[in-house]
Amino acid sequence: MNFIGLTSLVKRLPFYADDVKQNIKELFSKELEGLAIRQMYGIALAAGYYLKNEQMLNCIRAEAKIHLEEADATAAKFAVVVTSMTSTYYNFNSSVTDEEIKALPADLHLNAFSDPTILKTDFELYCLAISIFLKCKYCTDLHIKSLISQGISKVAINNVARIVSVLRAAKAALEIENIRSYEFIARGPNF
Repeated sequence: MNFIGLTSLVKRLPFYADDVKQNIKELFSKELEGLAIRQMYGIALAAGYYLKNEQMLNCIRAEAKIHLEEADATAAKFAVVVTSMTSTYYNFNSSVTDEEIKALPADLHLNAFSDPTILKTDFELYCLAISIFLKCKYCTDLHIKSLISQGISKVAINNVARIVSVLRAAKAALEIENIRSYEFIARGPNF
């Protein structure tokens, strides 16, 4: 496979993120079980949009453009926005103890789910990735059930979690490197 964007991401990561570098190389060196290459890059692109790290997003976009169409990029953005809305609501709903409030309908517009402009399965994979970031049990379970009913394997679902986990770690390393750095010099106990 031709590494363009993700190679540049790996090169930007510091030495203390060697595990992350290795994982990125392994995840994007071949088609992962249960996921097509375009799905892998769509998941990565949705993750990049969610994580809002411009350095990382530019690296992902560079390679994603080889595998995706503009509709996929738009769907990745839709996934971030609509899943942020639904996850926030359902996290709220699950934390409420008042049964009357819990029973009230969400009554939120969710047109992106009914007409995502790309394959429904791909859109669900992108939404699952964002649900994982947002730690929304309701949305995560909903997307997993839907994906399984569409023939996506449990291994593929686990691979979505692997991709977003590694990209979140990459973002953390990039942010550490962007903090104003002062040389760390141990002073010893007598200072």
